[in-house]
Amino acid sequence: MLKKLRTREHIIADLSVNYVERFILEDGHTLERIRQDYGYDLVLRTHNKTGEIEPGIIFVQMKAVEQFRRVDGEIRFTISVRDILLWTEELAPVLLIVYEASTRTAHWCDVQDVFREAGVPMGQATITITVQAENLVQDFVRADFEQLKEKYKERYETRFA
Repeated sequence: MLKKLRTREHIIADLSVNYVERFILEDGHTLERIRQDYGYDLVLRTHNKTGEIEPGIIFVQMKAVEQFRRVDGEIRFTISVRDILLWTEELAPVLLIVYEASTRTAHWCDVQDVFREAGVPMGQATITITVQAENLVQDFVRADFEQLKEKYKERYETRFA
């Protein structure tokens, strides 16, 4: 009988989180790993320039592959429609971060924005989405987090006004 194996998929999943954590921590924020994954892998909490915690959270879902599928220079990724339904109903911002192990790069996508415009496809289990290649995680900095949280604060206030 064989023992349980640590597969390449397990390794690159861990590498993806480690990669993203480094950029978030270097920018002065914190991440908490979610042990039971029901559509989110990380909770990001932002801190201002003096280190004070800021209100609100950002959910992060990680996806990791050995090599991206690219079409016309854009990254294509298949996602469960069940996840998309959860993310689009979420009041807090949700970032999808896709990691490519072969190049050690990660790209982000505000999935709520994507599907707020296009709508959630019903009647199918998965959908292929496009993640912009220029949305590199290492370029996503404090100002971007502030802008993202502010956008969702306005959405929240409008929804419950």
